[in-house]
Amino acid sequence: MKRGKFELANRGTLFLDEIGEMPMMLQSKLLRAIQERTIERIGGNTTIPLDIRVVCATNRDLQAEVQAGRFREDLFYRLNVFPIRLPPLRERRGDVPLLARHFLRRASDEEGKELVDFEQSALNILDAYDYPGNIRELSNIVSHASVVSSGPRVCEQDLPGWMQRPDTFHHEPAVPLRTTLDEHIRTKGDIPRLEDVESWLIEQAISACNGNLSEAAELLGISRATIYRRVGKLRGTRH
Repeated sequence: MKRGKFELANRGTLFLDEIGEMPMMLQSKLLRAIQERTIERIGGNTTIPLDIRVVCATNRDLQAEVQAGRFREDLFYRLNVFPIRLPPLRERRGDVPLLARHFLRRASDEEGKELVDFEQSALNILDAYDYPGNIRELSNIVSHASVVSSGPRVCEQDLPGWMQRPDTFHHEPAVPLRTTLDEHIRTKGDIPRLEDVESWLIEQAISACNGNLSEAAELLGISRATIYRRVGKLRGTRH
């Protein structure tokens, strides 16, 4: 008798994030629910009518995904009734300080710190960056700064090291895992712990994906929920 998301959202709105990541099997089920406006509970045999608004979001070009055979064309046209394009951060620089301060307030609560604002030099660096990972990358950068900050205002030195060199603005290349392990064993004479290797892999994947946790999860072959849980655990350990 457990109700699913569609039934819980009945007579309301259901928001589906990252719709472009949905597997084909689920796409067909979503299409049927939207088209027929009915569902059945798992294991049930009773049809339940729906009165629901579906809102979806994605950072992918769904038309290109349709042409590549990774997204159903019929589902695309069902969802593409009233599209809204939200420009990336690099096209709306004025939003960067507002969003950064919002993420700082949230991080301040999570870290239990009194973080009130950014130094102007830090804001200048944040404003100059292009954010290939978009808002998630900005959130990740601010979370990093909130962890290392020792004062009430985030300064330039609290930002990730590669951001303090705006002339290059690229992530430092990842060192091959085999090389890193060999160097560790040669200098310290022991094999690193499994959790240390895991932490290193996660950090390297996040760096390679410009702070985008969803892409890092895909690169590592794990789910988004798993990488968010692991990152939260790492931050908690460091804090």
